[in-house]
Formats: sequence, C-alpha cells, structure tokens
Amino acid sequence: MKTIRVPGDRKRIERILADIKTSDLKVGWFESAKYTNKQSTPVAMVAYWQEFKNTRNGAFIRKTIIENSETWRKIVGNKLSESFAGSVNANDVMNVLGLVVQGDIKNKLSEMGNYPENDPVVQRRRNRKNPPPNQSTAILRDTTTLLSTLTYVAGKR
Repeated sequence: MKTIRVPGDRKRIERILADIKTSDLKVGWFESAKYTNKQSTPVAMVAYWQEFKNTRNGAFIRKTIIENSETWRKIVGNKLSESFAGSVNANDVMNVLGLVVQGDIKNKLSEMGNYPENDPVVQRRRNRKNPPPNQSTAILRDTTTLLSTLTYVAGKR
C-alpha cells in the first residue's frame, strides 16, 4: 500500500473533511426568480420543463453534468489540497465549485444554437404580448431570464 503525504496537521485535515461532509451546494433557479409575464412564471419551472419534458432541446443540465463532472472532481481535489495546506477553507472549496458549475451550465445554454426562422417557437415569440415580442431565434435565451437568474448557494446542510 502506498502512503500519500498531505501537507497540514492531522486535526486541521480532519476538521476540513468533516466540514466538507456537512457542506451543501445548490445550483439552479430559486423561488424568487420569476419571468416578467402576467403569470410571474417561476424560472425553475421553465428550467425543469426544458430539462425533463422538452425532448427537442432539453437535458442541458444533465449534459453539463456528464461533460464536466470529472473536471469538477479535479477542482475539488485541488482546492482540498489547498485547504489542507491552510490557504482556503471548506466554504471556499464549495464556493469555487458553485461558481464553476454555474458557469458551465450557462455555457451549455449559450451553446444551444438557434431555431430556424420559420420555426413555430420563433413565430410565437414575434407575436406574443407578454413578455414583449422579439426577433430572437436563440434556443432558451430569447429573454435571457434563464441565463441571468441561474445562481448557486454554498453552505451547511
């Protein structure tokens, strides 16, 4: 069996690992995020619908997880090494991870491309009343609300 030397004292390492085990990271759309339509549609509901019900464009969150989970593991490992050495704490580890995951999901949304000009979705956007009509052909980004309200919270369980 190979022994790995980790910088830092044993008690500090045990405390950091215990802090990580009781830490929580939530990335997504929270209750306060609403569209500016008459119904004040929750953004989380739209994200859920797009992720699990829209077979045409959905699964952007799951695709992001599949494509980036190994990178996220490496980030956590690197940040844990820094925390063992005393330069960051468990909360810092979770905040860095939250920012990266949030950014990766936003990037995936931004990569989704555009609908063809004659697509029914584009036609509905151009003729709707609320939110105001627009000329966007962007998939899931015509109002930018889905992108701009995506956030994260890191903390204790």
